[in-house]
Amino acid sequence: EDARASRARVLAQLQGMKTGLVIRLVVNLLCAAGVIYLMLAPGHSLPIPEYFQEDPGRYLWLGVGLVAFSALVAGNTVGGGMISLFCLRPNNDSYSAIGVFACLVQGAYMAMRPEMLESYSANLYLPMAALLLLFNTVGKLILRGRIAASYRLIGKEGAKHTAAVIEDALLADKLGKDVIDDEPEIAYFTRASGISAFMDQAFSESKAEDVSKIIAPMTAAAAFVMALISYPFHKDVFTSACVFTAALCITAPIAGVIAANLPITLTNRRLVRWGATLCGYSAVNQLAGVNGVLLRGYDLFPPESVTLHSIKPFNRTPMDEVILDIASVLSQCGSTLTQIFLEMVPDQKLLRETESFTCEDKKGISAWVNGRRVLIGNRELMKAYGVSIPPMEYEDQQGQGKQLLYISNSGQAAAMCVLSYKGDKQMRRALELLADRDIAVCVYTTDPNVTEARISQTYSFP
Repeated sequence: EDARASRARVLAQLQGMKTGLVIRLVVNLLCAAGVIYLMLAPGHSLPIPEYFQEDPGRYLWLGVGLVAFSALVAGNTVGGGMISLFCLRPNNDSYSAIGVFACLVQGAYMAMRPEMLESYSANLYLPMAALLLLFNTVGKLILRGRIAASYRLIGKEGAKHTAAVIEDALLADKLGKDVIDDEPEIAYFTRASGISAFMDQAFSESKAEDVSKIIAPMTAAAAFVMALISYPFHKDVFTSACVFTAALCITAPIAGVIAANLPITLTNRRLVRWGATLCGYSAVNQLAGVNGVLLRGYDLFPPESVTLHSIKPFNRTPMDEVILDIASVLSQCGSTLTQIFLEMVPDQKLLRETESFTCEDKKGISAWVNGRRVLIGNRELMKAYGVSIPPMEYEDQQGQGKQLLYISNSGQAAAMCVLSYKGDKQMRRALELLADRDIAVCVYTTDPNVTEARISQTYSFP
């Protein structure tokens, strides 16, 4: 119920953002078109009402009014950007806010002094203010669009996994020392317990925001210095004000918000084909330095890519006993074979209690089932426990190039499974991308048949 309430709350928030931004876009677009038309009208003999032709100050005030109305509708951008700037926490909106404010002050002053229009008509920057607001709104719509697209994927029913980076340096070094030359930064995947932090990640700051914190105050200060320097040359305060406004308009990245959100939007359009998404720039920052990925054996060889050709019992061991022992032990681990044998058991309640589960690297699994030691592994595991198994000639005859897995019960060989493994198409493409980017793969597996050599051969991975 908490998940449903959280989902409904996020959806309502996203829908409210969409409605507000669409209204804002329409207003910004109409105001920008009106301001640009008004500024072009005198020089290009465009038709305007006689009421405005009689007094140039009137259509200047109309232009100022249109920009002011557009700024009022985009109050979060202008007000929030100015507040952030004065609180010494500037962001991308701060660029637009100070530019719009300067343009409005300059336009209002010229509207009060319409006689100045003849000398300063080329220095009227109201259209730039309107465009700053328009492009900022387009950028916010792109931001909202990428958040909604991510949430549509995340909000679907079913299990979700999230990517994280191993923070324990010693563990990362132990896992990656044989395959990673640099300091290991290894990503892993784990089940996501919920989506409560989604909006925090979605609105996390990008690198562009970090740059804005430095550049926005610098450009404002630089524009002010330029205005001061220009004053001795012209001896006119308004000319210096025009220099200040022009400098702000030149340095304000008109597509700053678009540029900050478009890369991750385009990336997510590609990721959605893999059933994945980047929630926000916090994920980008966290995963940017990854040079290794921890996968499990069943990621590389899912159940549909493993074929069980036959089970050959030894010592007249009942087949149902062999299958129950294997399924009971494999149910305790995420093996490539777990699903295959669990499907052979009609009722999961038949599975037996398993104790002292141990995985022996590159050999197989050992466990106690109903007081009996059960071994599932290769020839090396059987030899390590003194279990008598057929000679290599028998393996070559029965296996015929396939992979073998022995099952032992109470020190006696119970059966031999004949298996074959093939590559998964989507995983093949994923490994190709990892290899192209020099990202190593570390594999956790309890299946002794999933070896470095087999992965490399099956997937042509280094």
